[in-house]
Amino acid sequence: MRSLKNVNLETKKIFLRVDYNVPLKDGEILDDSRIKASLETIFYILNFSNTLFIASHLGKPKGERKKEFSLFPIASHLSKLLNREVIFLDDCVGEKVLEKKKKAKPGEIYLLENLRFYQEEEKNDLNFAKELAKEIEVYINDAFSASHRAHASIVGITQFIKEKCAGFQLLKEVENLKKILENVKGPAILIIGGAKISDKLGVIKNLLPKVDKILLGGGVIFTIFKALGYEIGKSIYEENLLKEGKDLAKEEKLILPVDVLIASEISQKADYYNTSIKEIRKDYYGVDIGKETVAQYIKIISEAKTIILCGPLGIFEIEPFSYGTREIIKAISQATEKGAFSLAGGGDTIAAINKFNYANKFSFLSMAGGATLEFLEGKELPGLKALDS
Repeated sequence: MRSLKNVNLETKKIFLRVDYNVPLKDGEILDDSRIKASLETIFYILNFSNTLFIASHLGKPKGERKKEFSLFPIASHLSKLLNREVIFLDDCVGEKVLEKKKKAKPGEIYLLENLRFYQEEEKNDLNFAKELAKEIEVYINDAFSASHRAHASIVGITQFIKEKCAGFQLLKEVENLKKILENVKGPAILIIGGAKISDKLGVIKNLLPKVDKILLGGGVIFTIFKALGYEIGKSIYEENLLKEGKDLAKEEKLILPVDVLIASEISQKADYYNTSIKEIRKDYYGVDIGKETVAQYIKIISEAKTIILCGPLGIFEIEPFSYGTREIIKAISQATEKGAFSLAGGGDTIAAINKFNYANKFSFLSMAGGATLEFLEGKELPGLKALDS
């Protein structure tokens, strides 16, 4: 893939695809990590005399124009971060947008309205992609987190713009994820959490030959425990993956918790306590890995040279259930300080790291969720292939 450094950006009209799919509440941005991740690319572009059109999706409006999914609040926030005016366009295609593109002057920055207000975006409709590409001379993809989707603004648009390249955030994502696949320094460990084992199964299988140990936590453990015939109470599990869970349990590299935190309900008010995995109550939920497991995992982490974290180890959003996730993140940060390479990916994972203030303690934080997982599974991402063709 070509870097934007290898493309002439002077006096060009540029289409920059970013991922500003950020959490919003009542028009307020709750976490602007993804917006900040695009700033290096934007500031570089602004070194030249050009016109910049920024495009993103937000949420799942399913082809309908919905106010709660408008990118309007992001335009003013981006203006503050850039200390430059960002002009918001209330559409991404159509006559009004085309007129603006034609009349736009060098130095102007535009943010287009949500791409997913059109069903054609997710269908990779080529007529829609052609509309997006009108008047554009350079296409830059800096949305690695959307590059596992064959969407119009990720794939189709590249057929209609001669100059195409990758932004700095996308290049960083690929470079750091490649370290895991191509140049792993041992001992290497993969830590898998999150709610569903189905999301992580491909990653586990692909990285199994490359890592020394796989530590499990979160909801994924209960599918395996259920498959092994353990009582898991009201804990979440995936019925259709019990066979895979049983097969996984046979892997020597796989480390399962020896104890868990269980709770009477998923709330701050719950009755909860630590127990052996063989003594989970029928009427309780598994909500975190246990203290003995945390101590065991911390020891393994302290000896590792490469650490990959995919998913929180418990329901970290509720304080009594956050211990396991917090202590594991802390241990990874300490190992990183001693020279280990650490990479974390996925929305919930990054949210947990931010909550406990360890964002600057990791070697690399992937802003992507599904794209990171698919890359680590060894799959070809359509958005990367489109830049290569």
